[in-house]
Amino acid sequence: MNQMRLSATPSAIPIVKDGRPLSTSSAPAFMSSLETSSTLDNESLPAKTKVVICGGGVVGASVAYHLTQLGWGPHTVLLDQGRCGGGTTWHLSGLVGAFKPSLSQVKLAQYSIQLYKDMEAQGLDTGWKQCGSLCVARTKDRLTVFKRMKAQAVSWNIDCELVTPLEALDLCPLIAVSDLQGGLWIPGDGVADPYKICSALISQVKLAGVRVYENCAVHQVHNKDCKVTGVDTSRGSIECNFFVNCAGFWARQVGKMSEPFVKVPLHAVEHYYLHTKPIAGLDPMTPDCSSSRLLPEDWDHFHVLLEQMLLRVPVLGSATLDQLCNGPEAFSPDCKWIVGESPEVLNAIQNYFVAAGMKTVGISAAGGVGKATADLIVNGCSPYDLHELDISRFLGLHNNRKFLRDRVREVPGMHYGLIYPFHEFETGRNIRMSPIYPKLRAAGAVFGQVMGYERPSWFDPKFIEVSDTRLDNGYHPYRIAYTKTFGQPPWFDYVKDEYSACREAIGLSDYSSFTKIDILSKGHEVVDCLQYLCSNDVDIPLGGIIHTGMQNKLGGYENDCSLVRIAENQ
Repeated sequence: MNQMRLSATPSAIPIVKDGRPLSTSSAPAFMSSLETSSTLDNESLPAKTKVVICGGGVVGASVAYHLTQLGWGPHTVLLDQGRCGGGTTWHLSGLVGAFKPSLSQVKLAQYSIQLYKDMEAQGLDTGWKQCGSLCVARTKDRLTVFKRMKAQAVSWNIDCELVTPLEALDLCPLIAVSDLQGGLWIPGDGVADPYKICSALISQVKLAGVRVYENCAVHQVHNKDCKVTGVDTSRGSIECNFFVNCAGFWARQVGKMSEPFVKVPLHAVEHYYLHTKPIAGLDPMTPDCSSSRLLPEDWDHFHVLLEQMLLRVPVLGSATLDQLCNGPEAFSPDCKWIVGESPEVLNAIQNYFVAAGMKTVGISAAGGVGKATADLIVNGCSPYDLHELDISRFLGLHNNRKFLRDRVREVPGMHYGLIYPFHEFETGRNIRMSPIYPKLRAAGAVFGQVMGYERPSWFDPKFIEVSDTRLDNGYHPYRIAYTKTFGQPPWFDYVKDEYSACREAIGLSDYSSFTKIDILSKGHEVVDCLQYLCSNDVDIPLGGIIHTGMQNKLGGYENDCSLVRIAENQ
């Protein structure tokens, strides 16, 4: 079908209905023609395996594929509550771009692109088209972002070029450019068919010995002695050593199927595609939108985007609209992917891995995330730096339903939003506060947030002078830190004065938001242990304090901390 695609800024929708996860058991119409009979619909589950993957979408299929590359195919079982690729995979955007907010995400996306190219070279149909992508800037600040991206591209090994408005018009004659400042052309980007990729991966993992069971829902994940031991499903139980939660926007619900819960802070949002009747000269790749779409159309919500679409692509004004497709997509509280092993520390569950929250760009992430997850399972480490994506970055408060509902209204806009340095969220605030929080507000503090904790980013002494006349329930007004410029920030002089005061006089820091851990032993063991873990010499005099990093078994940097010597063994 010849169609135009526009992805809408989503609004929050419930993850569950009547206490149950939203279901996509009715697969899209286009899936009925694809071969699925080779899955083990009528066979019972094996009694035992090494790895159980929950979710047969493109991410779960990628994890299974990369486990086969490491020789674990015959020891892997993949389960899906409906049909493989029938969840959120079928309405992913199909956009495969290399540029992401950080180098680690870029490397994962670059691996994905190369994987799809290799699959095409092997004769596997992925729908891959290297058509390039064009980003346009209406404002000087957006053009500044593109210039920064161009500079980063040198070290990130991404081929891209800044273009003028007229050059952008040559690349895409459909767009209006009279109000543009410029653009960024990334020739290596492309599009692919998410369902074809998922189907191709599933076909390959079956050949490598992976057993795939459709219409098989996970009910409970068991653990004993802090390790995963098995899974209960709608078709029986199976013992396993590893469990991988690739359940898309159901991942949060699946996380609650273990004891203790594994927090997977995701919330579903509405994601739209506007389908038109055929337009001459266009052959885009847009997800099919059958009558079984999951959510109703909301033209009022979509209208603001449609207006901007018509301004940028005037020819669409004469196009015949076909239908508005609305499906759910899952976002995390910080708009980043969620990858890694469960960090639950109370009655911990080891060998429980999560790969979810890929937003609308699941196929950009799927290849790299699948490889990283498989490497973690088999080798205990990954060649990629997954620190910023690791599930351990979240606390229980981030999995709170109210917090997620509030935050997810803000998060999707960040996907293509203009993000200035030192960005601060405006939702989900005032959750954790220091005992001296009222005093900090009275002193003119402007707050940032770290792990849910409100911490002063700077103090505005001028604000104190006028704030006494506008107290908020006895408190001085609450203000969130902001920058909103790529030039000299508005807080520059305040921070300069604070830095000078700390350097030349004395400063007092509130460490309430820092985790404090008492470590002690009968003898000198605690010092020996920390000497092994830390890069600095921690055998300091009693009462001393030292700052140091902690390394992992490969010598990689895990964290930094301050150590205080309280006693010989503490």
